[in-house]
Amino acid sequence: MKLQESKLTEVCKKEGIRKTQLAKEAEVSTRSVNRAEKTEKVPEEVTLYKILRGLNKLATRQYEFDEVFIK
Repeated sequence: MKLQESKLTEVCKKEGIRKTQLAKEAEVSTRSVNRAEKTEKVPEEVTLYKILRGLNKLATRQYEFDEVFIK
């Protein structure tokens, strides 16, 4: 999947969530989280949804896919 933009870095900073913490909660590698922050080598869509699910477990509010990963 091609993303135009990823707001994952901004959201994690706002919520005070570390990449390692997010990766553990999402059950993905830290490398996958790093790739999801960039729009060049984006992980598979299923991995992005795992990251979103982990983010929503740790965040103070629930985020929609299109708020974080912009296609």
